[in-house]
Amino acid sequence: IIKSTLGNNFPSRLEKSFHLGGKRPSRFPKSHQVPTISPITKPHPLVPNPIP
Repeated sequence: IIKSTLGNNFPSRLEKSFHLGGKRPSRFPKSHQVPTISPITKPHPLVPNPIP
């Protein structure tokens, strides 16, 4: 799962994290998604460990 995030599945993986949290990405603008995923994506795309 973690390795799939390194490929093109990374965006879809983020969507899954939103669905798991009960928030649908489609309901939020991309600008709103950025701060939400920032703690995970900002350090490095190769370190999505905070996402279970």
